[in-house]
Amino acid sequence: MTMFRSRSFVCLFAVWSSVVVLAGVASCTSNGSVAIDDEAGTSTRDASTTDSAVKKDASTAADGAVVFDPTKVCAQELAYFTTCNVDPKDVTCTAAKFEPWCKDSQEKVDSEQRAIARAKCLVAANCDPALKNACIYSTYNTLALSTAQQKLVADYCQTCEPGVATCAAAHTVYDPAAGPKSVDDLYIAAWELATPLVNAIDQKCTGAAIADAGADAGTCARRFATCAADIYIDALPNCP
Repeated sequence: MTMFRSRSFVCLFAVWSSVVVLAGVASCTSNGSVAIDDEAGTSTRDASTTDSAVKKDASTAADGAVVFDPTKVCAQELAYFTTCNVDPKDVTCTAAKFEPWCKDSQEKVDSEQRAIARAKCLVAANCDPALKNACIYSTYNTLALSTAQQKLVADYCQTCEPGVATCAAAHTVYDPAAGPKSVDDLYIAAWELATPLVNAIDQKCTGAAIADAGADAGTCARRFATCAADIYIDALPNCP
């Protein structure tokens, strides 16, 4: 996935919004072809919730029964491709190698929230990509952002939208009425990426690093997307 030098972070994660750079479905690294579906949402819980707390909350039912197993999500996604007649050419690393690649990617690149949402939404009823994405983003609305994710959002808002009280909510809460294409690069970076990537994007893609880039580098949001996309692409694992 190539972020906005030519595309947005949204475009890299899936076909998200024409205005964003971090949500594209297909991307290409120097090591090969990568197909990725990404989605996002917003927190309705206490802002102090951590990644581990989110995982615990989502993996245990009210009666204590385990309802989420992150080790099974990649196999579920592979089955989803078959059920939904996804073109074999669109399966990252081919069907034979997708699952080990997916597990590697889930460990190194994905947030816990993304695994939780995929486990819920990669089902036959969501073969339509728009329905799948809407399900994933709506699921994020029931989860919480970690401390690192909250800091990224806060630092972006301070950099690109200082003084805008609604900035954080606008970039982290999914509006079903607006649909999946309404999510943007910050939304994807905050909800879908692993903590080390979130921290790297926060350090390198907010503050003076992009604020002082100059008008010829595009809007602040676009500079953020380009920077974040580069970090994301570099983190994607090779096919096994």
